[in-house]
Amino acid sequence: MAICRDFEDSDTRTVFVRRDGAPNEGDSGSDGIERALDPTRELTCVAHELGHHLLWLGRRFPPEFPKEGSRPAPRVYSEEVLAWAIASHLLETRGFEEWDRFREERRKALESYREGLPIDAQQVQAIELELLGNAT
Repeated sequence: MAICRDFEDSDTRTVFVRRDGAPNEGDSGSDGIERALDPTRELTCVAHELGHHLLWLGRRFPPEFPKEGSRPAPRVYSEEVLAWAIASHLLETRGFEEWDRFREERRKALESYREGLPIDAQQVQAIELELLGNAT
């Protein structure tokens, strides 16, 4: 699992990477690390988080909403869609071949945002049409 975070009192953007199922810091044993290895999932996740980072570097989404919960739902969903589009481009230009897996990871991630955000189907469709030229 990778996650990209802003720190409220800093201009720093950090990407944290932690393998699902891996031992927590301070735990002993390596069986969790071996169990957690799914290179395709990890690569798509890191590429997506790199998409967030590149958006942040380009100030596509300026830091006018400093706290995670204070950003409007359409803006949060838009950033997720764009981060996945950037991830797709990054992987495509580097010879990535596991597109069925990528699309499944993207579908699950965006679905979780649609379910968790106060955003309706019409807003989702409008965002996807504007940013991607199509709706999923």
